[in-house]
Amino acid sequence: MVSSKGKIRLVLVIAVSLSLITALVSLLYMNSMIERIRQITLRDAKLVDLGRDISIKVLDARREEKNFIIYLDSTYIDQTLSIISEIESNVEQARGIAPEQIGTLDSISNLILNYKSDITILRKTFMEDPRALSSLQRQLVDYEERLKKTVARNQQQEDSLPTWLSDLNVLAVAATAKLSTEKARLLGNLRETTTSILALAGGIVTQAQSDLARHSEEGVRYGFKAQRNTVTIFIITILLLTYLIIYFPRLVLLPFQRITKTLKAISKGETAFRIDDLEKGGEFLDLYRSFHDAIYNLKLHNDLKTEKIAELQKQYRSALEEIKEPCLVLSDGLNVSYLNKAAMDLFSIDDSVIGKSITGISALWKCLEEPLRTSENERRIEISTRIKRSDIRKRCVIVLSSLSKSGAPPSRLIIIK
Repeated sequence: MVSSKGKIRLVLVIAVSLSLITALVSLLYMNSMIERIRQITLRDAKLVDLGRDISIKVLDARREEKNFIIYLDSTYIDQTLSIISEIESNVEQARGIAPEQIGTLDSISNLILNYKSDITILRKTFMEDPRALSSLQRQLVDYEERLKKTVARNQQQEDSLPTWLSDLNVLAVAATAKLSTEKARLLGNLRETTTSILALAGGIVTQAQSDLARHSEEGVRYGFKAQRNTVTIFIITILLLTYLIIYFPRLVLLPFQRITKTLKAISKGETAFRIDDLEKGGEFLDLYRSFHDAIYNLKLHNDLKTEKIAELQKQYRSALEEIKEPCLVLSDGLNVSYLNKAAMDLFSIDDSVIGKSITGISALWKCLEEPLRTSENERRIEISTRIKRSDIRKRCVIVLSSLSKSGAPPSRLIIIK
């Protein structure tokens, strides 16, 4: 059975643990939501960047391809192949972060392989017959100049040139130059391949942008949800702590209240009283039993003490009655508490003086003032002196005093012989 001290400690441990757990859960929950939103947005943003990078690199490859056709320099083909390798690397990165786009990425990979193969064939074909390109080169240069002028008239950036230099026009120029059907078909394949890659990459970018917007909205909803759940956790914690704040003082003060109630009952002389919740046992039941035993022993002691005092008083009264000489007993305030018949006859007084101060009884005070003062000044147990009154001149006054702890005589027995 858990004691009150253990219950108090348990309540404190629960309160502190509850606060710490609430703070920890709230922190972990908020961090989890933030990390989830961050991962989603980073993934979509990365996918958008990769899609745009693939499109840009495809246009760069087409530019190098055009430069090869114009200048018949294999360096441009090498640069084109290098760009293709970078595109393949981007595709592999996209595979890792967008498994749902695996079909589109596989199509892009196949198109890149075809484009790479066609570029190799392009270099081999046109390097074997460079004279066949002379007319094509001149017409391409003229076409490029016309495009630049068109761009200038439309006040557009020169970086837009690759988009104006379409593969369809390149194919038309090749046909004008009376290239062979095989070479014209090769240029057409290059155009179709790069167009397909651009379309697929654009689709990836569009889908990623759509997902980014959707996930951003979900992130806002997650934020509101996390805020709501955190507030709910704190409200529940506050309610539980409030309950503990109300319950804990009652738990602490309840034993003291019961002890106070019991002590008040004891101070009033009550021997029968009850303590609540005795059926729960524990220290409350032990407390009740201890008080019950203490009260029983106190009552027994008081009964024995009362009986003993009564017996002593009886013996004292009997001893006083056996004294034949005149005697009287004075209390601490010099009040007459007892005098026998011989004393009454000696001083010519009756029992009406009992309870009165001796200083107000002239018959007694004149005779006993000196021996009483002597006994008080010298603080002796027994004082014997002569009474100066003529009618009791030959009598001796004996004052017997019982000293208290402070030395002051609480009572005096006076015997006159």
